[in-house]
Amino acid sequence: MDYKKTACIVWPVLGTDIPEAHVTIVFLGEVVGRLRRFLSVVCGLSEVRHAAPGEVITKGPAVFGPEAAPVHVVEVEEDGLDEIQYAILKGLEKYGVKNASAFPDFRPHVTYGEALPEQIPESYTLGYPELWWGGHKLPLYELGI
Repeated sequence: MDYKKTACIVWPVLGTDIPEAHVTIVFLGEVVGRLRRFLSVVCGLSEVRHAAPGEVITKGPAVFGPEAAPVHVVEVEEDGLDEIQYAILKGLEKYGVKNASAFPDFRPHVTYGEALPEQIPESYTLGYPELWWGGHKLPLYELGI
C-alpha cells in the first residue's frame, strides 16, 4: 500500500528522533483526489473536542502485520485514548466516514516502522491530533478544529 495515497488521524509522538513516530487514532484508507471525503472528515472531526493527550505509559514492544512486511510498534496504555478514539469515530460516522482499518480493535501503539530503538522509554508524550492526508500533515488546530 502506498501510504502517500492514504489518510489517517494521528497523535504525533513528541520529543523523539524517530521520524513520523505516531499513534494512529483512525485509518481512513486511500483518499488521494477525494475532496468530498476530505471535507466530510473535517466536518466529522469538528464534532469532537481535541486536545493533546500528553504522557502515555508504554506496555512493551510488538510486531504487527504479516511476516513479509512486519511493522515494529510499542504498545501503550489505553488510559482514555480509547474513549477519545470512540468519540472521533462517532463524529466521523455522522458524515459517512468509516474506519478503514483491517483491525477493528483499537490497540494504541507508537508506530516506528522497520525497527525499534535500542532503548524503549517508559512513556511517550503525545501531541495535538493531526490529519495525515496523502503525504500532508495537517495539525487539526491549523484547520480550525
